[in-house]
Amino acid sequence: MFFKGAAISGFTFLMLDRSTGEPVTSGTITATVSHDGAAPSALADTPVHLSAGVWAVDLSASEMNADMVGLTFSHPDGITVHFSIRTWDTVITGTTAKTYTVYEPDGTTPMSACEVWATSDLAGTLEIANRGYTDDLGQHTFYFNVPAGTTVYIWCRKAGKSFTNPDSEVV
Repeated sequence: MFFKGAAISGFTFLMLDRSTGEPVTSGTITATVSHDGAAPSALADTPVHLSAGVWAVDLSASEMNADMVGLTFSHPDGITVHFSIRTWDTVITGTTAKTYTVYEPDGTTPMSACEVWATSDLAGTLEIANRGYTDDLGQHTFYFNVPAGTTVYIWCRKAGKSFTNPDSEVV
């Protein structure tokens, strides 16, 4: 099962030579992604060969942020491979709203398109609110179903950025 907006590390696919049917083990794979039927664009990551024609590529959270994610992998000598991935929402809703703001390292500039989620534990194993992305103001509103005064843990992730996770907040 694939979740909407959740990065995938090491998505694998098999590339075979179109003439011989043998595994393609070298060369350059062209990889594209399409969101909900839109025009395709290049993936951020470059596929790497693992073994016997099996290749792997990382898919970012933004590349997986669609209801239907289309992936295409092609090689000059290979049979083009297509995947259509139906993603699922991990929506968890509650009655208490809390807006959380993420800032760039300068501490004043809002960070947009940052993935954020909340857990009830420091280990980050039990998600308790709606996961999402910050808007242009660096904000995401969580909806919690916890008693007032409960400490929750907010986690942040964005490619190329560093965070001290988790950040504790009182709801």
